Amino acid sequence: HPCYKSRVGFSLQDNVRYGVEFAQPIALVWLAVHQDIVATKHSEDIEPDLFFKEQLNSQDQELFLQHLSDRDLKADEYIWIPVHPWQWENHLISIFAEEILNGKIVYLGQSQDRYLAQQSLRTMTNLQHPEKPYIKLSMSLTNTSSSRVLAKHTVMNGPIITDWLQRLIKQSKTAQELDFAVLREVYGLSVDFTKLPKSHAQQAYGTIGCLWRESVHQYLREGEDAIPLNGVSHIQKDGQALIGPWLQQYGVESWTRQLLKVVITPLIHLLFAEGIATESHGQNIILVHKQGWPTRVLLKDFHDGVRYSPAHLAHPELAPELDQLPPEHAKTNSMSFILTDDLNGIRDFSCA
Repeated sequence: HPCYKSRVGFSLQDNVRYGVEFAQPIALVWLAVHQDIVATKHSEDIEPDLFFKEQLNSQDQELFLQHLSDRDLKADEYIWIPVHPWQWENHLISIFAEEILNGKIVYLGQSQDRYLAQQSLRTMTNLQHPEKPYIKLSMSLTNTSSSRVLAKHTVMNGPIITDWLQRLIKQSKTAQELDFAVLREVYGLSVDFTKLPKSHAQQAYGTIGCLWRESVHQYLREGEDAIPLNGVSHIQKDGQALIGPWLQQYGVESWTRQLLKVVITPLIHLLFAEGIATESHGQNIILVHKQGWPTRVLLKDFHDGVRYSPAHLAHPELAPELDQLPPEHAKTNSMSFILTDDLNGIRDFSCA
């Protein structure tokens, strides 16, 4: 993103409170949203009620249920959705004033667990329970040239696409030998803007939505650790490269050859053996290593980060039925799409 302006919408105080570099614990805001205006999608092996009980402790659940009861609202008609506190304070209160007034959206409060922002700013790691799924949230700010809302169709497609990719990996002997995996997006929630009054439907587009993504900790084996791939170029406060000790231990050429092998080969497999391109920049690839020696990769961020032509898939019979791209999205973000017949574009998507 050459010459981009980062975090358009944040004040200096917002950067201190929510910026990755300050590593401040963040309390997520939880809303109860009436089921009539919420779209949901989950992975095939997820049981929704059990999943939610695992995401909130018993005290939070009791408090939130009591909050609904105090307002004489039926809990089984509402779906609980986490939102970023900045999003709530700066956008949602005003955009959804009508729904807040009529009880379609109810403020439940903050959960007790605290979260840490990842590099993307809007994906959160549970500090108390890092093994729990990460939560990717909608944020109405511009970061690296794009508005970081979560459109409904992308939220719905997350579980669909990652379940599909996992099936392809499991049935491929080559993929098994390459020993890579995807962090599945297992549960998605989104307020459906088409169910809102026309007075603010467009303004509300993509502003309340979240995706739960599997944690790296679910995939690490004994003796393994992991870093984002862009960490290989990180210079620490002392001026030394993060990977400096590893290069000294294993040798620059040997280590680099191993890095390229474990990183590039899975991407080539998906592209040429399956016909699927992935948005494989350094933030979307997790490098797994043992004492600094690269062993394998974990790939992530697929709800809007794959591209393919159904006619050119190796296994078209397994291709999923996606939630369709709405015309409104195509107008505002012309580069955000999954299906295409442009084979050069598919190739370039993996190489960008």
